Formats: sequence, structure tokens, C-alpha cells
Amino acid sequence: MWLSDARNNICECEDCQKELVADQYVWILNALDQALSEQGLDTKICFLLYHELLFAPEKERIENLERFTMMFAPITRTFERSYADVNLDSLPEPAKYVRNQIVLPNSLEENLACLKAWQDRFDGDSFVYDYPLGRAHYGDLGYMNISKTIYTDIQNLDRIGLRGYISCQELRAGFPHNFPNYVMGKMLVDPSRDWIGLEEEYFSVMYGNNWKEAVNYLQFLSDHSSCDHFNAIGDRQNKEMAKKYHDASKEAHEALFMIEANCIETQGHQKEEWKQLSWHRQYTMRLSKALEHIATGHMNEADLEWHDFLDFIRRSEPIIQRNLDIYQVIEVAKNYAGFRL
Repeated sequence: MWLSDARNNICECEDCQKELVADQYVWILNALDQALSEQGLDTKICFLLYHELLFAPEKERIENLERFTMMFAPITRTFERSYADVNLDSLPEPAKYVRNQIVLPNSLEENLACLKAWQDRFDGDSFVYDYPLGRAHYGDLGYMNISKTIYTDIQNLDRIGLRGYISCQELRAGFPHNFPNYVMGKMLVDPSRDWIGLEEEYFSVMYGNNWKEAVNYLQFLSDHSSCDHFNAIGDRQNKEMAKKYHDASKEAHEALFMIEANCIETQGHQKEEWKQLSWHRQYTMRLSKALEHIATGHMNEADLEWHDFLDFIRRSEPIIQRNLDIYQVIEVAKNYAGFRL
């Protein structure tokens, strides 16, 4: 039970302004609990920390802890860092709530400060509803760093006082591979799993004997792209990112012979995976060139490369659509990365 999927559209009448939105929310939750209890119903209710409701109540407390599960949804968080990187002993004070003027936090520290303020008032069941594969993954051209963030986030759920994890994501988040989802599933079953072991377990089956060659290439692409830059965290013009995107495009261009050689050497599903990496190579060359121009502020050049990228993925959709959500990558790129319609 939660508010609309929007923000800064909260009632400004005289009565409502006397209370924080979160205090009104908790009052309603307690009234709901009372009504259910009167009917002898033990229905569980999930409540949400999201948009206006990231900001904790000051007066009200949830009365029946057994009734409720708290869902923490830090939709604007960075994915360049993990919960493991945060010093929980030095969290900032949560930002003051200002009705219809909130700015959602990007940093993990600010998001976790909001979570802690809620945890001080609710000591019940809780989980994170996180977004690594909702749109952040499009900024990681190799999918390796976003996989590592998922890995360390899940390792640290207990540390931040959360008992579960739900991923808000596209179903087809597998271009060039599905390692992020593989890591997520394995770590939720056994958070003690070793990263190196997971990497070998997955990619050796996917690519065969030369799997390390593929992983080194994918890691280079991840290190020379950015979830944050693609998703409008930070300045659009960025010399460092322009250089990285340039190098990513160059690396993808030069990977042709490596990928072709492995397509020849492998059979069955492994040959198909190398072929998919070949399609992804062309995707990477075009998108990284467009992003390089965004980062240097050359918008006309960015538009040319952007439309070349669009033409490529649309024409390729019959082949790559099982692994890439064509609609969504276009929407995210238009709404966040800075490309013009």
C-alpha cells in the first residue's frame, strides 16, 4: 500500500501541511491494521520508503510490527558503488522534507540515512526493492561492474538491516550476457559464494575454453562506461567519460578478430554466445561513440551517432530481442542520457 509513482504532487491544504506525508501515511496504516484486526484477518501489508515516503515520520509509529513489512526503494541511488562501501557509523543527517520541493538523493549515504531514520521507528520485517537492472545496467557496456555491485549489495543486506531483495528490472536484461541475474540468484540462495568461482562457473560454460578472453574484454567495457553517466547522475559534459567512451569504442572495434576466431572454434550454444557478443560489439561501437559526443557537448555529432545506433538495434531486433529490450534502452537513453528526440 503506497502513494503514486510520482513526487512533488502532494496536497498543500492547511490541514495537510500540519503533518509530514509519512506521518499521515503511518496513521492510515495503523487504521488499516485496526480494521483488519477487528475482522480477525492476519493479512500482511507491505509499506514503502520511496519518493515522499523516503523521509521518515516524526510523530507516528507503526503499532503492530507483525502486520507490516517495510520496503526500501532507493530508485535514484548510484550503482557505481555498493552498500559495502558505506561507513554506517558516519551517515549524514537525512535531508529535511520540504513539501513539493524534494530532490531525491543519489548517494548511498543519503539513501541509507533515510532508511536508518525509518528503522529507528520501525523494527520489523524489511527488504530492499532495488533497480540495478531497471535502467542502470544500460550504462555498463560490459555488464561486469553492475554484476559486482549486485554481488556486494546482497552480501551486505544483513549489515544494513534488511532481510530480502527484490529486483525491479526488465525481463530481457541479457545483452551481452545474463551474469547479473545469475549472480543475483546465486547470492540470494548463498551469500557466501566466491566471486571468482561464480565468474568461472558462468562464463566457462557460456564461452568455452577461451572464456577469460571474453571476460577481460567485457571488464574493459565496464571500466570504460558508467551507469551513473548514462542515467543522468553528474554533469552531461565530462572529459574523463569522453575519453573512456572513446576507448570503449576502439576496444570494441578491435575485438572483431578475437570474436570471429572463437565463433569458428566453438560449437552449439557457445558459438551462439560468441555470435551474440559480435552483435553486442557493433552495439557498443555505436552507443559509445554517441555517448562520447554527449560527454564532449557535441550534440549534433551525438545525434548522428545516436540515430545510427537506433537504426542498428531496430534492424537487429529479430535477432537480439530475446536479450535486449529495444524499447526500454531507447526510452532510458532519451530520458536520462541526454539524447534529443
